[in-house]
Amino acid sequence: REVLVAGAGPLLFLVAKTIVEAGGRVVAVIDARRRRDWFAALPAMATRPDLVARGLNWRRELLACRVPILHGHRLAAVAGDAPALHAEVVAIDRDGAAPSGGASVAFRCDAVCVGYGLLPATDATRLAGATHRFDESCGAWRVDVDDDQRTDRPRLYAAGDGAGIAGAAAAPW
Repeated sequence: REVLVAGAGPLLFLVAKTIVEAGGRVVAVIDARRRRDWFAALPAMATRPDLVARGLNWRRELLACRVPILHGHRLAAVAGDAPALHAEVVAIDRDGAAPSGGASVAFRCDAVCVGYGLLPATDATRLAGATHRFDESCGAWRVDVDDDQRTDRPRLYAAGDGAGIAGAAAAPW
């Protein structure tokens, strides 16, 4: 009935909105991204104004339901047993660490939902020995592919979530 949603990325707001629509109460949305991180991403997000509008609507709906949204915070600890969980949240600095002596916020909830975005599914390509590189833009390892989705391993191609996360909008291509 009372859920804390924590992590990073726009899907936090979708999950929280879905919980509210299903009759639950979101005690707070804890977003590790700071407001300035969202603003810094605006040029990249401008290529998909439809998705930006959808995300802003999710956020607006949550605020209309008086759901607190804490930016620049992370889940530090969860203690207890449902339905009496005690979740501790701390503010984070630009490197993602909690400043020493920083204040924490506590929430009582029945459940905690945590998500830090989507990651490319690279298990098969790593097992096959394909070359991977760290992609700063999504914060994850991705397999190297050419324009035809070929890896550097003979007869090994990577597509879909195995080659990166492009979302449902890329599926028709």
